[in-house]
Amino acid sequence: PEPERSDGGYRRYGRGDEERLRFVRGVRRLGFGLGEIREVLALRDRGEPPCSYVAELIEQRAAEVDGQIAELERLKRELAELRDRARRLRPDDCGPEGYCHILEEREP
Repeated sequence: PEPERSDGGYRRYGRGDEERLRFVRGVRRLGFGLGEIREVLALRDRGEPPCSYVAELIEQRAAEVDGQIAELERLKRELAELRDRARRLRPDDCGPEGYCHILEEREP
């Protein structure tokens, strides 16, 4: 619904609007998309409990985060190996050919 307007044309938001915004911000911090949040709000606005839908979203989001953590752990291991290689580097190890042998010699 469109918020009320003051005589000067400014929008006036009520307590419910503030609570809704606080809810949206909190859920965004958990990584949920605006479309997902919109659906939760729409369910609530229709008087339907959104909890089963939210439970599914939480399962999906947790799985996504698990995947991201696994990818970050893999990246951390690779960077640690490259760091160790770079620390062992001698000035004469860097030749004129290629871009950077530290990075080129890593496994794909």
